[in-house]
Amino acid sequence: MRIDLHCDGVEAPPVLRDYVSRRMSFAIGRFRDHIQWARVKVADVNGPRGGSDKRCVVQLRLRNLPDVVFAITQLDVRAAVDQAADRVARVLAQRVRRSQRPVRTHAASMQALPALVGGTHFFPGPESQGGICPRFPKQIHFSPGGNQTWTTASR
Repeated sequence: MRIDLHCDGVEAPPVLRDYVSRRMSFAIGRFRDHIQWARVKVADVNGPRGGSDKRCVVQLRLRNLPDVVFAITQLDVRAAVDQAADRVARVLAQRVRRSQRPVRTHAASMQALPALVGGTHFFPGPESQGGICPRFPKQIHFSPGGNQTWTTASR
């Protein structure tokens, strides 16, 4: 994984380059298998007019996931880099977690339905309820001909 640093209107001494590299590497290190490259751009918002606003723009190219791009503006370069590193770690964790979530299929949703036990939909519960859904107190009986009969439970 490559981390590129571009500075626009901000002096980039080696100390700043090392700081950005270490901070971003720490933030995205555990996701290195999902990242192709990272680009960090530090710029002076006000340019030559003066002022103390600094912007840190982070762009990540991910494997098999959408790119991550965002900007953080702070008074100090290091504060902007710190906040960007925290945010990039949160965003990557969220994206990776979402991508690894199993896709629910029709068969999986059918397994969530109550099991058909002895021709009756059986809702597990306390024996005092007798296998009756407490919310909808009915049992459904299926006959061999495909007819359904409803039995209302007494409470």
